[in-house]
Amino acid sequence: MLLLRLIGRLFLILALALLGLGLYLWLGGEDIMLPAGKLWFDLHVDSLQYVQVIIERHLGLTGIWQNWIQNGLLQLQAWDALVRLFIWLLVLAGIFMILGRDRSRPRYTFRKK
Repeated sequence: MLLLRLIGRLFLILALALLGLGLYLWLGGEDIMLPAGKLWFDLHVDSLQYVQVIIERHLGLTGIWQNWIQNGLLQLQAWDALVRLFIWLLVLAGIFMILGRDRSRPRYTFRKK
């Protein structure tokens, strides 16, 4: 149960970091209306290539990179891609934190028994 809660908290931290990145890009004057792939390429091409290598070669998830990330997420406008990832990470964080909650502790509510 502790592991599930830790994974949930990790997803929550990633979601908040992604939100911070979006705000940083927006307030920094970057054109967040560009496709996410082009913006990422313009900002730091090496990290884009590293992520592709990690996902395709090391994890063996070529289909996920080509179908979901390259043809899906990176084609969206940057703000749209960031918002979608933020929401998905929050949903995953909530699921893992609910599955990992301690059921032996009594839940306190405001209702009378």
